[in-house]
Formats: sequence, structure tokens, C-alpha cells
Amino acid sequence: MKPQTLQLPATSLGTTQKSLVPEAALDFTTFLLSKTQSAAHESRAVPAALYAIVSQMPGFISVKDFMAEDGEAVAIAEFESLESLDAWKRHPKHVRAQQRGREGIFAGYRIQVCNVLRVTKFAAQAGS
Repeated sequence: MKPQTLQLPATSLGTTQKSLVPEAALDFTTFLLSKTQSAAHESRAVPAALYAIVSQMPGFISVKDFMAEDGEAVAIAEFESLESLDAWKRHPKHVRAQQRGREGIFAGYRIQVCNVLRVTKFAAQAGS
């Protein structure tokens, strides 16, 4: 399903678009985590290996992660559908990584699965 896009009048700063996204057209998950003290400096090898897998899965759109100064991190992953997201959740290598995380890497985490209702984008004009 293609979202309905509304083009708003351009201003001297740039253009704004609002998209009304049909239900279940885009789903995303947020993964907020904190690592145990012993895992605080762990390598990025496991996340990189998982990205190599998920980025090839049907329905995957993107993932970005951010880390706060206190070590807390959040990852935002976008999928075309809840079914695509669930397929990733059940992928055997992802399941093993989840288990390893619970066994000692993560001090705690919270996962939120969300459905996008509206998207607003702004693009600055060149030279603004």
C-alpha cells in the first residue's frame, strides 16, 4: 500500500510533506537497552552480523541505533509489515543472539512494537 502524501506549500526554508500511512503499511520497533557492567565495552561484531542478516530479509526497511553517554542504547528498526518484523523476531540467529543477551549482555531492555499513523518530512532548500 502506498501512503497518501500531502505536499504543503514551500517556504523560504524548505518543503514539508505529510504522509497518511494506511494501517499496517509500516511497522517499527524500538529496543531500549542497557548493558551489564562486564559487557559495557563489548564488540560491535554481533550487531553487525545481525544487520547483515536482517538487511536481506523481505520487508526490512532500516535500522538505526543511538547510544547515550550513560551507556543506555536505543535501536529503531523499520519493517513493511508486522509479519516481516515477526519473521525477524523468529530468525534462528536472532533468537540465539536474544538468548545470549538475556544470559549476560543486557542488564535490562524494553521493546515496543508500533504502527506508524503519520509521517512528516522536512527538506531544507539548498543554501538555507
